[in-house]
Amino acid sequence: MTQPISVYSSPEMVQYLSQGYDISADFLKKKEIKAAIEEIAGFLEDDCDDLDLILSLENLYSAIGEVEEAICVLHQSILASDHPVSVIRRARHYEKCSEKKEATDEFRFLLSQNTNTQPIRERCALLASGLMDDSLGFVRRWEELRQKEREKSFIMGRNLIFPDDESNSILRDLSFKEHILGIELLLKYEVTDGLIEEVMALLSDMERYAENSIRMITLAGKKDGMDSIYPLFSHAAAFCSGARSQTKKLMKGKGLIIDPKEIETAKNALDTLSCQETGMHIAKKITEGLLFHKKFENGLLAELRTLTPGNDDPIITTLCMFLDDELGTDGEELIEQLIADNPKNFILQKKIFESLIEQDRKKDASAYAATIPEGIIPREDLLDLKLVELMDEEQYDEALTLLLENQEELNSNSHSMRLFEYAIQQYEVDFFSRLIPFFESNRMDRQVWLLKGIVQIMNQDIKRGLHCIDQAVRSGYPKADAMLVSARYMTRSGYGKRAVGICEKLLKMDGKPEAEVYPVLADAYTALGKEREASAVREKIQDL
Repeated sequence: MTQPISVYSSPEMVQYLSQGYDISADFLKKKEIKAAIEEIAGFLEDDCDDLDLILSLENLYSAIGEVEEAICVLHQSILASDHPVSVIRRARHYEKCSEKKEATDEFRFLLSQNTNTQPIRERCALLASGLMDDSLGFVRRWEELRQKEREKSFIMGRNLIFPDDESNSILRDLSFKEHILGIELLLKYEVTDGLIEEVMALLSDMERYAENSIRMITLAGKKDGMDSIYPLFSHAAAFCSGARSQTKKLMKGKGLIIDPKEIETAKNALDTLSCQETGMHIAKKITEGLLFHKKFENGLLAELRTLTPGNDDPIITTLCMFLDDELGTDGEELIEQLIADNPKNFILQKKIFESLIEQDRKKDASAYAATIPEGIIPREDLLDLKLVELMDEEQYDEALTLLLENQEELNSNSHSMRLFEYAIQQYEVDFFSRLIPFFESNRMDRQVWLLKGIVQIMNQDIKRGLHCIDQAVRSGYPKADAMLVSARYMTRSGYGKRAVGICEKLLKMDGKPEAEVYPVLADAYTALGKEREASAVREKIQDL
C-alpha cells in the first residue's frame, strides 16, 4: 500500500488546520505528529514569523513530550515570541519544568504591558493573573472585561452573528487552548458571571471548526483526489475526539450551573462530533481499501461495518465523497452491495447521478437514472438533463418545446441563454417568435428587445428593428454585440451596404475582435456582389 508523502494538500490547509492542534495534538499517533512536525517546519523556513505555524509546532512537540523543543520554537521568531499567546504558553511550559523564576518573569512581562487597546493582551493578562494564583487580580480583570463587553453590546445592539448565550464571550478571541484555560480558571476561582456563556461559546466554536475543517478537507480531495488528503482524515478525527473529550470534561466542571436547554445543546454537539469522527475513520478505511488497494481479512465492507455496527448510513454518506475518484471494480461492488442492503436509503443513488452530471457524463447519468426507481431523482433534474442532451445533439426545436412545456421546472437562465445564442446565429423567425414570450415572462428585457429587433429587420422594417436593438442596448445588452448581430441580419435581409457601414464602425471600436467582425463584413461584401473586397477581407482573416 503506497501512501502520499505530504501530510497537507496545500499551505492554506496548514494555516487552517493548525488552529485545531490545540485540541487534536494529544489524540494523534506519534508517527502522525512527527510527519506533521517535519512538514510544518519546512513551511516555517519560508515564513519564520507565522504565528499559526509556530503554535502548531509548539502543540505537536508538547504532545510527544519534547518540551524543550516546544519552548525553543516559541522563541524562534522575535515578532512571534512577544505575542501574548506565545508568552502564556512558554510560561506554562516553564512551570511544568519547575522553572518557577522563568515562568514568573513571563507572567510579569504580560502584566506590565499596556493592554487597554489590545484585546488579546487584555485576555492573556487575565490568564496570567489566574496562573499566578492572584485571585483578586483575576476576578477584578474579569469583571472589567465583562463590563467592557456589556457596554460594547449596548452600543452595537444585539449580536447578530452568535446566539445570545455565546454573544458576550470574552475568551472567544483566544485560541482553543487559552479559551479552555480561561474556563478552568473561572471554575477554580468560582466565578459564575459569564461562565456558561464561555462554555457554550467554546462548544459552538469546536463544533463549527470541525465542520469547516472537514469541508475544507473534502473540497481538497475532490480537487486533487481523495488519496492526496489521506493523512488529514486522522487529523480531523483526532480533533473531533479531542473536542468530545474536552466537552465532557467541562460539562462536569464543579460549580457549572447548566439549564436543560444547554444540556441538550451539549448532547447534540457531542453526537455531531461523534458522527464526524466516525466519518473520518470511514473515509480513511475507504481510501486504504479502494485507492491504496489494501486487503482486509473479511473484506472492505465488513471492515467498515465494524465502525458503525448495524447502521450503514454513515458508510453511505462518507462513500459519496469518493464518487469523483476512480474506484475500480471493488468500488462498484461496494456500491452495489450497499444499495442492495439499504433499499430505503437513496442518498447513494442521488449522489452517483449528481457526480456523473458534475463530471459532464450526461449520457451515463441519463442511463443510470433509467436503472433506478422512479422518484429518486427529482423530476426537474431529469428534465434539465434531457434539455441539455437535446441541445448537445443540436435538436434545438425539441429543446425549446421541452423548455416551453416545463417552464416552472426548467426556468433556467443558462439553458435559455444557450437557446438564445443558437437563435441569433440562425435565421429562423418562427424560432424567435416562440422564444420571445419565454424571455418576456422571465423579464429578460435585453434579449426580448434584441430578438424583436431581429424579427423586424427580417420583416424589412429597418427603422423599427434598429429602435428595438437600441432598446436592447439601453437595457444592458453589449453595444458591440448588438451591432454585430444587426449587421449580420442586415446582410440577410438585403441591406448589405448598411451592414458594411456597421462593420466599419465596429473595426474602429474596441468592443469586438477583428476575427469576429471580418466574417460578417466579408459576407456583406459578397451580398453586394463585391467579391474583390470580400476576398481581401478573407485574406485578412487568414493573417490573424
